[in-house]
Amino acid sequence: MLADPSGAFTAALGSDMFLKPKEIFGPQPRSRRYSFFVVDGVFKIINIEPEGEAVCSLSDNLIQQLDKQ
Repeated sequence: MLADPSGAFTAALGSDMFLKPKEIFGPQPRSRRYSFFVVDGVFKIINIEPEGEAVCSLSDNLIQQLDKQ
């Protein structure tokens, strides 16, 4: 788990997005869903969801990817 209160990590990944309507979600960018597998600071697996989906970042998918390594 990683906290990103300023959104700097999210922006560096290019996974920031603005949701509409802003009256509900606010003017701040949100993060797309993603999952990573990192070993000693090296990203071994990166899964960033397309906007509006939740498939590749799910834990079952990440576990399957780990099993193949």
